[in-house]
Amino acid sequence: MPVIVIALKDILVAPPPRQSVDLGSIPEAEAIDLIKKTYGFLSDAVEVEIRGSIAWITFPEEKATKTAQAMKDYDRGVKRAECGEYKKAIELFKRTLSVLPNHTEARRNLAMAYLEDGNLEEARNQLIDVLRVDPKDIWGYLLLGNTYSRYENDFDAAEPFYKKAYEVNPKDPYLLTNYAVLMLETDRPEEAIRMFDQAISADPKYPNSYLGLAHLYLRESRLDLVLSTLDRLFDESNSPDIRSKPVYEQARQLYLDANKVIAQQAHTSLMQFIRERQKLLEIKTGFPIEITQDDSLKMVSARTQMAWKHSRDHHRITYKNNRPEIIPHLLAHELEHISLEQEARESGKNKTFTSTAANREGAIRSIKDDIYRLRNLGYDEDKLTAVIIEMVSGLINQLFNCPLDMVIEDRLFHNYEMQRASQFVSLHATHQENLAILESKEIRRLTPRRIYLANVSMNCSYALFMDWIYGRRTEYSAPYKASDSYGVGKRLFEAFLETGKQFNPGVEYDLVEEFAKLLKLQDWFEFQPDKDPSEVAGKGGPTNPDLLKTKEPATIMYLLSALQRFDNISMDDVRAISFEIGLLGTTGIDYTKGDRRYSLKSAPGEQFSGLQLLAMMYVGFQKIDPSLNTGVDFRDAYQIALQMHKQEP
Repeated sequence: MPVIVIALKDILVAPPPRQSVDLGSIPEAEAIDLIKKTYGFLSDAVEVEIRGSIAWITFPEEKATKTAQAMKDYDRGVKRAECGEYKKAIELFKRTLSVLPNHTEARRNLAMAYLEDGNLEEARNQLIDVLRVDPKDIWGYLLLGNTYSRYENDFDAAEPFYKKAYEVNPKDPYLLTNYAVLMLETDRPEEAIRMFDQAISADPKYPNSYLGLAHLYLRESRLDLVLSTLDRLFDESNSPDIRSKPVYEQARQLYLDANKVIAQQAHTSLMQFIRERQKLLEIKTGFPIEITQDDSLKMVSARTQMAWKHSRDHHRITYKNNRPEIIPHLLAHELEHISLEQEARESGKNKTFTSTAANREGAIRSIKDDIYRLRNLGYDEDKLTAVIIEMVSGLINQLFNCPLDMVIEDRLFHNYEMQRASQFVSLHATHQENLAILESKEIRRLTPRRIYLANVSMNCSYALFMDWIYGRRTEYSAPYKASDSYGVGKRLFEAFLETGKQFNPGVEYDLVEEFAKLLKLQDWFEFQPDKDPSEVAGKGGPTNPDLLKTKEPATIMYLLSALQRFDNISMDDVRAISFEIGLLGTTGIDYTKGDRRYSLKSAPGEQFSGLQLLAMMYVGFQKIDPSLNTGVDFRDAYQIALQMHKQEP
């Protein structure tokens, strides 16, 4: 028969923390009766014998066949608990204990399952029974202490159990971690640090110790130690137990929060770094760099216009006044874009990415079925044209920027460590914006399928890229794994990795073409040879530049008229007019004949010449997105019209 030999002083008659009965000070018969009741959870046929200060407790033994099945139930219960199926685990552990009531591991696991399932009282009862069977069970003391400290914030009641467990095994990492948390909560930080360090040394793969230590450093505003501790957590610990999942989630949130505070505190020094980087690039490229705030930016937080692409004597960076912690990264990214293109120019490998009217016409034609579908869904006819053109333009821009952004962010991460906090917070914001697209059923329903899948595939590749950069500090790609874009997104990211093995200036354009090939968007854009800034802009475009030059006086007046018109209407109306003309341009606008007239749904009751429409479209896109290639070069005429407009009363 199984027997439990236990000192009378260790028998828990009354549940802690209440005072137990002193069994040695009462009559033996009374003590035996009390012990039988206390250990009734073992069997209805418990026998007790007291020999001096020791109690001998025996109970009937089950058949071997039942014992074997009970152990199988125990193993299954452990697996269920690891998968988070706590109710099923509870059922299996109870089956085990019905046959093997003195199986402390099964009873302890039953208590933990009750805790995870929210049944604190039953968990505590089971833990008390564990200690009744084995007064030296460190886990029983530890978990019982946790029920008071974690769930009731009763640190005074919890500490005696931690202390008892510490006496039994002072090197257990789980005990040390929990005891350290209690010390932290009771304002003993130095003792807590010592215990956290001991816990990490005892088991470097246990994540909770690192997280507790990181929280301690956060309370003391030692942010550098917060990040270094979390770095160790992600690099050294790796627990497969599903119960560790919330620990890693908390660690990722803490990592983000700490980086945010660091970036905020370092804003001044980071902006000084930006100014220094700006000066170096001005020398490197031979052009000044103008950086200005522009809160009217749509769709993007920052934009760069290269001097050599816009026939200007300076580069221009505009940015939206977002949160101060991410502005340094936005500017660092744009400066690195200039540097990347300058390197390509120096090697003779630079190209100009453009989408002509013919490209856009083909793109719109490729999604015509979706256009009909959206029209049948009741999409506003007047807005549908503008929305389609905006979607096509947005995807074309993403096709160019997504692979280049990977190259740029990789360079920033490895070359400029001082801006990593700002970079991390900024890229997290990008992930949140991309994730909103994936999770929106409405966006999916109202977006042409080809555009939606290509957009989400590139967002997925960017999430995989960020996970690659940051290791286990992020899990941005996880939500994409169930999407039908994950396979393509993974291949896009692999194309980036392959390119990075032997990166040379200009290879980024090969990466853009590889992205286009994988997404089947090769016809949506084209690369043109790079131009020297001294060359006359506009040659080789879809229009006749010599004819346009002869019409420049009329063009200036049409541009001025468009500036005046757009001053008096909303941006929504500007978009409607500009996009409608843009779509009309895909089938051709004849500006050679002054008597050819056109009408617009967005401007009912009016007639326009072809040149007048082109001027209106040009001004409209200068307001909406100056980087968009409209297919006509009115830059010189526009600057004159703009100056005239500014001088008007």
